[in-house]
Amino acid sequence: MKSSRESAVKRVIRKPQAVAGLESKLLRVVRGKGPISRVNLARELELVPSTAGIYVERLLKDRFLIETTAAARTHGRPPILLQLNPEGGRFIGVDFDARQIMAVAVDFAQQPLVQVRRTIPARSGTERVLTLIEEVIQEVAGSQRKDVLGIGLGVPGPIDADRGLSLRYDFIRDWHNVAVGPRMAAKFRVPVFVENNLRSMALGELWCGRGQGLRHLVCLGIRSGIGAGIIVDGKLLAGAHNLAGEIGRWSYPHADALNGGVRTIEDTASLTAILSAAASRLNRRQGRETGELPSVTELLTAVEEGDRAIVELMEGAARVHGWIAHQLALLFDPERIVLAGPLVESATYLTALKQTVGRLPGGIDGEKIVCSTLGPFAGAIGAAALAFHHWVPGR
Repeated sequence: MKSSRESAVKRVIRKPQAVAGLESKLLRVVRGKGPISRVNLARELELVPSTAGIYVERLLKDRFLIETTAAARTHGRPPILLQLNPEGGRFIGVDFDARQIMAVAVDFAQQPLVQVRRTIPARSGTERVLTLIEEVIQEVAGSQRKDVLGIGLGVPGPIDADRGLSLRYDFIRDWHNVAVGPRMAAKFRVPVFVENNLRSMALGELWCGRGQGLRHLVCLGIRSGIGAGIIVDGKLLAGAHNLAGEIGRWSYPHADALNGGVRTIEDTASLTAILSAAASRLNRRQGRETGELPSVTELLTAVEEGDRAIVELMEGAARVHGWIAHQLALLFDPERIVLAGPLVESATYLTALKQTVGRLPGGIDGEKIVCSTLGPFAGAIGAAALAFHHWVPGR
């Protein structure tokens, strides 16, 4: 039997665009609906079964699909179903902000194989961060990279997806018009797809997390910055200039423990802002004199231990985030809002956020606000799914 690596080498043969595009669509349907029968697959693709069967046979031969038998029934032959072949190849997803890089390698069935987290040293500039991203991709890819079919990059801030550019990010020095996509494509010689990291996180939730089976979804991410990934009618909302969800510059007009007037929500209640506000007290708790930001773990521990000042700080941030969730719910009317980021580990934080949503006018159901279950690698998993979504066999 041929190894998956040998098969991957043979699949570099280019196919006509229409054929490759339909095969890619077929694989996406199997991912979303599978295991699925040939008849139902043809129906989803709006093709006659014989035509769909031609493409299915080709993908079975190329080992992107496999056949499986449905659970036994009381009578009749159990149907043969199609599903993605885990050995069809690998995709790599990378997600980063100013604090850390998260990377994951997934098999062709989108199941994680390797996960790597790397801390970005304080005050790192653009070149240092790009080098770290390359090192992390190499680590999750391993020494044998021939079965890596594509790389997805979830980058912070506004992007130019067509050119693979990250346009700007205030939290990394000199990060302006960075050609991160072309650089990684030249380095690893596979297709590279670039998306805003919160939007890639929303795709991860839609395909692998709390958004499965939904058509309307908002993923609200609270990390070094604040952003939202928005799914409308099953499709990612990018906007006319790829700026949809760049909500960090919204003004938050309410005075509370975190601010003394009108400031942006990012200045007020991003993770960076919260840690900065808590720094002096948390550093005293740890016996440090350093002016560097404390860790998120130290923040959450102080809240859990009932440090009154830190609890009040966290509750103030949660009220800001509750207000944001309320505005997003009124604007997009999603079926669910998924909260992502390390703060969701705090029960104190979640209680204050949902209480805020419940007090604001508009009748937003707090039950539709849920926490991501994909963990700290949610963005990387979403970026890998993004690579699968855009990858075209044989192109």
